Amino acid sequence: MVGGGGVGGGLLENANPLIYERSGERPVTAGEEDEQMDVHITPGTHASEHAVNKQLADKERVAAALENTHLLEVVNQCLSARS
Repeated sequence: MVGGGGVGGGLLENANPLIYERSGERPVTAGEEDEQMDVHITPGTHASEHAVNKQLADKERVAAALENTHLLEVVNQCLSARS
């Protein structure tokens, strides 16, 4: 569920059709679904680093979290800070 494509990509967008209708953002295209992004906590920066990395690797958990508009906003802020 990455928008913009490419390394560093753009903002993440929610592809849930119900949220799409409310937010007005475009749905993810088939080509974008094939992209993969690995996200990990920087070693030594979180007390529960292993547990958080395990949760980030769970695709269903990540998809559910991105349906939460507040969490999606926080993720986008983190991505824009790294660009």
